Amino acid sequence: SSQDSDSTTVSCLVDNSLPAYLLVASSCLLDLFTRCLQCGIEPIDRRTLSYRVVGTAIVLKWSCPLCAEDCEWTSQPSIEKYYEGNLKLTAASYTTGLPIPRLLAMGKEMGLALPCERTIRNQLTDVVIPAVDIVYQDHMKTVEATVRGVGGTRGVDLAVDGRYDSPGYTATHCTISIIDLSTSLILRVVNMHKMMPGIEGISGRMEKEGVKRGLKEVIAKQFEIRSMVSDNDARISKMVREEPQFQNIRHLLDFWHIIKGVNHDLKEVPEYSVLEETDNKPRLLCALPLWRKPTKSPQLLEEHSRTRHWTTRTL
Repeated sequence: SSQDSDSTTVSCLVDNSLPAYLLVASSCLLDLFTRCLQCGIEPIDRRTLSYRVVGTAIVLKWSCPLCAEDCEWTSQPSIEKYYEGNLKLTAASYTTGLPIPRLLAMGKEMGLALPCERTIRNQLTDVVIPAVDIVYQDHMKTVEATVRGVGGTRGVDLAVDGRYDSPGYTATHCTISIIDLSTSLILRVVNMHKMMPGIEGISGRMEKEGVKRGLKEVIAKQFEIRSMVSDNDARISKMVREEPQFQNIRHLLDFWHIIKGVNHDLKEVPEYSVLEETDNKPRLLCALPLWRKPTKSPQLLEEHSRTRHWTTRTL
C-alpha cells in the first residue's frame, strides 16, 4: 500500500531516529498501560486510571499499591505553563500563516485533540510572538551588518515593491518589501493598513506611504541610499522628487512595468530594425520604449542601454 511504501523501519530504538511528534490512536495508547510504568510490576487497576487532555497532550494518573503513591505520565514535556507540543503547534501555524479557525476546523474534522482558540492566542501573546520578535531582530542586525559591509561608503541600491491582500481598489492591507540589490537581502518589511494616518481609507495610497516609511527607517539606520527601483507609480515618483530627504536618491523604474504597455507595438517603432544588428536584444528592448529620437545607430543605442542603469542585475 502507499502507506507501507512511505514507512520507515528502524532496527534499534534511538530517540533521534524518530520524528519529534507522531499521531497515536487513543485506543493504542491505553493498551500500553497494563502495568505501572514506575515499578513495572504491579498491574494497573483500570478503575483507578484517569486522564486529562490538554490540547495535544494527555496526562494519565493511576494508583499503584506497590509504589504506595499516585503515579502520573505525561505525553509531552512542558515549557513553563504550556506543553511543548501545544507551543510548537501554535508557533508553526503562526509562522506559516495558517489561520487559527482553519487549524481548529481540521482538528475537529479529524477528531484530533488541539488547544482551544483562547489558549492558542494566549500562547501567541505570552511566548510565540515575543520569541519571533527576538529572532527577527537578531536576524535584521545580521542583515544590516552584511549590507553595510558590502555597500561600504558608496551607498546602497534598493528595490521596493508592494503586495496587496486583494486586487483593485478594495485592498485593506499592503506589505512593502525593500531589498538591497547587492546582497539580495530584505532590508525592511513594512505593513500598512488603509485606515492608517495619511491613507484615509484609500487603498492606492498604501504602497506610497509604506515606501516612504520604509525609506525613512533605512535612512535612520545611517544608510546612504544611492538609487531605488520601483514600479511606475506616479505617487512614489512625486514623493521622491518633492520630499527633501529623498531628493538625492536616483529613482529608477522597473523595466517590466515600462515595457509591458508597449511591448506589443515594438515592431512598429522605426528604430526596432536596429535590434537585428545587435546581440543584446533583452537590454535594448528595455531601452527602446524610452528612445525618442528618430535616427540612432546600433552602436549608440547599445551604448545608451549599457550606460543607463534601468533596474537591477537582470539587465
